[in-house]
Amino acid sequence: GDNAIPNGDAGIVAQGTRHRVVGNQSSGNGSVPLFADGIRLEGGVGHIVQGNIVGTNSLGTIAIPNMSSGIIVQATGCLIGGSTEEARNLTSGNGSVGLFVNGHDNIIFGNYSGTDSSGTIAIPNGNSGFILSAFASRNTVGGPNPGEGNLFSGNPRSGILQFGGDDNVIQGNFIGSDINGSALPNLTAGIEILMVTAPNAPLPNNTAIGGANPGEGNLIAFNGGPGITIPRIADLMTKGHTILGNRIHSNSGLGIDLEFEGVLENDLGPPPDTDEGNNNSQNFPDLTSVNSSGGNTTIGGTLNSIANTMFRVEFFSNSECDPSGNGEGQTFLGFDTVPTDGSGLATINAVLPVSVAMGDHITSTATRLDGAILVETSEFSDCFEVTDSTGPTSTPTPGDGETATPTPTTEGGETPTATPILGADLDGDMQVNSIDLILLLRGLRDDDTSRDVNGDGTIDQEDLLDFSTHWME
Repeated sequence: GDNAIPNGDAGIVAQGTRHRVVGNQSSGNGSVPLFADGIRLEGGVGHIVQGNIVGTNSLGTIAIPNMSSGIIVQATGCLIGGSTEEARNLTSGNGSVGLFVNGHDNIIFGNYSGTDSSGTIAIPNGNSGFILSAFASRNTVGGPNPGEGNLFSGNPRSGILQFGGDDNVIQGNFIGSDINGSALPNLTAGIEILMVTAPNAPLPNNTAIGGANPGEGNLIAFNGGPGITIPRIADLMTKGHTILGNRIHSNSGLGIDLEFEGVLENDLGPPPDTDEGNNNSQNFPDLTSVNSSGGNTTIGGTLNSIANTMFRVEFFSNSECDPSGNGEGQTFLGFDTVPTDGSGLATINAVLPVSVAMGDHITSTATRLDGAILVETSEFSDCFEVTDSTGPTSTPTPGDGETATPTPTTEGGETPTATPILGADLDGDMQVNSIDLILLLRGLRDDDTSRDVNGDGTIDQEDLLDFSTHWME
């Protein structure tokens, strides 16, 4: 399995219904690029494609390209990959796209496209890592549970390129990083949504990128262009895209670019926010204050948008601001739900049960609610640098979906002054609780020694063990 001995056409072609294509190596195929794919599903329903190596040697360490794409799915209701290592397809090193879907109701879980089998070294495909074609609708790309997210990194174009189709869901993926979160960029955008002008081709509407529930956010980082972009083509406009709960940072372009023309400045009317464009050119919030104290962060500002409408405003922290002045969204902090009044103005006064360091930059997005359904997210707001981390001494009312940590008292109603047990009280609220656990886990990931529980100068598994002991006490 280390040298190409080409078939003249594709390596494997499945026609009909409910084929299982499992555990093959299909590399080095094609005498001419047309149809020289590794695996091609031509029509049918319910195929399962798992555990295949497509475009590399048998170890997944060296490219042995198929002249065209890795896996082509022109079918419905298929499962491509899975949540286990054994079910993962590796589609790297191919002459064109790693994985291409032109069908509906397919599930794409746990695949690597553009990397080696370890998910840490680039083996680029010749084009994007993954493409949703103009007629691909209701596909699920990744998911919130362990192993469901795909890895689309190291490619010369975008990680994900969507040409059309409605109601696709993109969740829990690594796009522009390796499987550990380190840089392994795609050379253009992380996610690119394009509008095609082919006859009868639908516009790409209602894509969900990330989500409101734990685990649904994507990591979209280090890419050579915007994190997410929807280039404007002539008078065509695409709508309904939600961008929620993602970790978007260190991209060369904007975190979210709705027109591919730089920051889309807010339309203030009157009446407010009536300009048209991708996602109806939804306005972003205007942040005016940030205070962080006692494990809570209070964020103030305004949103000027459609009158008498509810909006989900999400907040993020960033170690530095994007050069444009409008940030990305490195760490998701939480959200608040705010209503606009009859003039289109909403007041933001969110209290989130997290700490933010002085010098960090806070950004936000706004997503409109249509009844109970979230639709149309804005670009990121201006950065607001945290220059005062002392904050107010009282705890305001928390924002929707968030619970502020109460100030503990003794039986007599007095505020305790005792030092917390060792360093387990990471947010300084005189309690050891789940908020401290979240901060500790972030510290383990980021090697943040300010969250060193046992005080030995390093942050490691010993801190987690020490924390667990004090939490149980």
